[in-house]
Amino acid sequence: MKKWASILFVGIAISSARAGTNGSGDLSPCSNKTLFVEPMEENFGQFIVTEIMSQKVKLSVTVDVNKAVCLMKGTANVGGRFNAGSASVQIVTPNGDVIWSATSGDKDSIKDLAHNLVKQLKHDLEKKQSQ
Repeated sequence: MKKWASILFVGIAISSARAGTNGSGDLSPCSNKTLFVEPMEENFGQFIVTEIMSQKVKLSVTVDVNKAVCLMKGTANVGGRFNAGSASVQIVTPNGDVIWSATSGDKDSIKDLAHNLVKQLKHDLEKKQSQ
């Protein structure tokens, strides 16, 4: 019985440690501006664009990098041990300054990771606008 309790505790601890989405930075240079999302592995950039549109984030998205005020770069990995996924994105200005960064990790699908990151982006944009 002790063995099962220990296994359960370790499983809960691992799940809790990996879960969550965190973001930080100053998004004011991009507020209500045009964003270009770079292509990413696993077609993650397309999932990000879809989430930006469906969550009605106050950013215009363009497929022309020359029209963008800000650029989003990132990585996503799905699968592996315990079928865990993780993703990281950064928003940079055209001169290369990173102004916002976020990570998400959990036993999520690529779609869930995109949803979580865009939800954090929307939250951080709205927080900055209310200040």
